[in-house]
Order: sequence, then C-alpha cells, then structure tokens
Amino acid sequence: MSMDSKDSKSSQGIKWKVCGLKSLVNMELVLELQPDWVGLNFVPSSPRKVTLEEAKALKTEIKHSQVVGIFAKQSLEEIKAIH
Repeated sequence: MSMDSKDSKSSQGIKWKVCGLKSLVNMELVLELQPDWVGLNFVPSSPRKVTLEEAKALKTEIKHSQVVGIFAKQSLEEIKAIH
C-alpha cells in the first residue's frame, strides 16, 4: 500500500492511529499522512505524556484526524477533567 495516495487507507479498509507525539514539528509531519486517529498520551509515568496545555496546542493542528486520549490507571475524575 502506498502512503502517498490520500485515499489509500480508506480504499483498503485500513484504519490507523499514531500516538505519543509531543512536538508540533513531528505532529505536522505525521499529519501529512492523514492518520485516522491521533492519540495524545496522558499517562503520568510516560515520557511521552503531554500536559493539558500541550494537548490543546497540538489539537489545534489536527484537522483531518480524530483525537483520542491515552490513559492508564487514572481515575474517571482525572479523565473527565481532561475531556
């Protein structure tokens, strides 16, 4: 499958997600490939964790992908506070 075709993922029925990005530069490069989902990591122990402020800044760049959160061993209240 060629990633240079904008319709290649949907025409093949393949959906994909990228996660763990923290920099706008890397995010912009990945978004050129138009992933179906972009995961923002909120796991406190992860080196790829983003703050709420960082997540908001990154989210403004994401136009054609669904944004999802990545959580582990966090309370429902913590997750709701981010949502």
